[in-house]
Amino acid sequence: MHIAGVLVALHLVTAGLPALVDEHAEAPAAKVAEQQEVAPPHEHPWLALAEVTALNGLVWAYDRFVQKQDWARVGPSTWAAGVRNGLVWDEDDFATNQFLHPYHGAFYATAARDNGFGYWESGLFALIGAFQWEYLAERDAPSANDIINTTLGGNAMGEVLYRLSSLALDNGATGGERVRRELVAGLLSPLRGVNRLLRGDAWRLGPTPTEWRPSRFVHSVSGGWRRLTYVDSPNSVQNGVAIDVDLFYGDLFREPVRHPFDAFDARLQLASGTSVTVVSRAEILGALAAHAFLRTEQESFLLGVGQAYRYANNRAYELGAQSFDGGLFYRRQLWAGTEVRASLLLRGVLLAAISSEYAARTGRNYDYGPGLGIQLEAMFSRGDWNILTFEAGSSWIHPVSGSNGNHFVRFGRLKLDVPVYGHWGLGGAFDLFVRESHYESLGDVFRRSPQFQVFVSFH
Repeated sequence: MHIAGVLVALHLVTAGLPALVDEHAEAPAAKVAEQQEVAPPHEHPWLALAEVTALNGLVWAYDRFVQKQDWARVGPSTWAAGVRNGLVWDEDDFATNQFLHPYHGAFYATAARDNGFGYWESGLFALIGAFQWEYLAERDAPSANDIINTTLGGNAMGEVLYRLSSLALDNGATGGERVRRELVAGLLSPLRGVNRLLRGDAWRLGPTPTEWRPSRFVHSVSGGWRRLTYVDSPNSVQNGVAIDVDLFYGDLFREPVRHPFDAFDARLQLASGTSVTVVSRAEILGALAAHAFLRTEQESFLLGVGQAYRYANNRAYELGAQSFDGGLFYRRQLWAGTEVRASLLLRGVLLAAISSEYAARTGRNYDYGPGLGIQLEAMFSRGDWNILTFEAGSSWIHPVSGSNGNHFVRFGRLKLDVPVYGHWGLGGAFDLFVRESHYESLGDVFRRSPQFQVFVSFH
């Protein structure tokens, strides 16, 4: 269920959603006028809780009676044991813990968002859903990492998918256009799609809320050859195909952040030979609040804080994190149609998962722990086309489950994407990932993993 949903959503973002957005942008003035300020929906806490509970019940029933999973054989004795024994750090594989659990948590958050709640309240429902699953739907001991990843990652992922589905919807559309919009929105945010069918919203005509349309939505899709090298390892070179999707929603520099995730960046990479999910990289950084020291048409300078979800999984390394980032953001218009944007962020990592050579005693090949980090990013753009992108960052992660020691991570990226004809471009990218791991009473480890990409892009 999880994997299919992600792949369908990716296909629609890369194909259907941009077309619908462009179609909306070219709509006649009469249709644009139908987008009005709409009274916020009433909050329905009991309905949201019922949907979260029903979702857990359906997934559990499938695992128990169709898949016949032993861990789904639960009852009063397993529930009491879970409460009595407390939380543990589980042994599930990296993709399950760091990607599939947050994706599942996105459904919990959507249940709340679609029943009138905002971002923070939706996080509470994601937490409730995570606790229900960990304590009631599995006979294994409840997992601390699952609760954190499902709640924080699920809320961020759910908000992004919910807003993208809003971008596809148009309550004034009819006929084939309406069907296409509802289909795209429903596949991006399935629980919302079901609710719209049950409520009759899928065919009811009315105004489209203005908050469904951000002032800026930039998207690009690129695909091509990727060469990944993991130094000092056998079979250290992997050649394959990679597809990248970059989304920039809203504009932190030109308008205030009134609600969490009014502005966010989302990036997704699919690559051959990575993992069962095919997802090699996923990142979300959503603005929570910002204060502008300067905001003009030519220049912007502000202080902001955001929530971040990060996931990287390839044959060279694994790294995932739930964090809150804060720092300085700067934009400067250079000459007509061009500008530079830059940010310098400090990162507080609540929980990170990182590759480790000595974590085998936990049943995993990665450590869990909190940490700190710093990241610099700069972009040179012409219009909505990011021509040159530079990123550099460093993090410290201290394991609390797995190995005894400390991990120091450095990451850099340089990407060039040159316009060639119309919406098409050509480019290349170079990434470098470096990990230094210092273990107590064990040998230190140094890993370096460069990556090259050559691609064709569409904007």
